[in-house]
Amino acid sequence: MEKYALALTKNLERILRSLLLLFVAAYRTIGTTQLGGSCRFQPCCSEYALEAVRVHQPHHAVKLIARRIIRCRPGGAYGFDPVPPTAPTIVFKEIFR
Repeated sequence: MEKYALALTKNLERILRSLLLLFVAAYRTIGTTQLGGSCRFQPCCSEYALEAVRVHQPHHAVKLIARRIIRCRPGGAYGFDPVPPTAPTIVFKEIFR
């Protein structure tokens, strides 16, 4: 039963990840041509979204992307805004390379 639940969770995660990537690809082809190609942050919002989907779980990536889009407004902040790392283990691995 546990194997079935784990397999189902992994499949749902893959589906959500694929849907998010499809949405970002559609935005890159349609949205940027209609809205203009300017972004207040570096990396741009679509690159940020791709990185967030690649690095984080889908539900956390959606939160990060939404937070980034909300901050991207006239009069808001600008500049370098990277995707945060996933867990402290990444920092631990970086220290002991």
